[in-house]
Amino acid sequence: MGTEGHTAIMHRARAPSLLKGEVARHCIHCEERADWMQRVCSRCGAQLLKECPRCHCLVEMDTTFCVACRHGFPLPPPPKATVHMWHPDEEVVHQKSDTDKACTEMKEGDRPWGSP
Repeated sequence: MGTEGHTAIMHRARAPSLLKGEVARHCIHCEERADWMQRVCSRCGAQLLKECPRCHCLVEMDTTFCVACRHGFPLPPPPKATVHMWHPDEEVVHQKSDTDKACTEMKEGDRPWGSP
């Protein structure tokens, strides 16, 4: 029984990391691969880990609870949308001193092409 059984066990122990269930970490900004305990991205400098204020355990940036002490992290505010409206004659309309005339011009601009 010598080394043959031992060799088979060694080959199983060297299985690729993806077969073991390990997941590669990447920077959320530039997609650079990062080591498990790397705190900042080596390419762009973005923060990869944050520290729990209660137990000082390092956790992923998108974590909502600490994996060690279950301390909750506040969720970031949702991104705000900014809407910019453009009108080809915007400068002209806003410079008019006659507000009635400006309103009429705005309404005319909203009509479909070819309509009276």
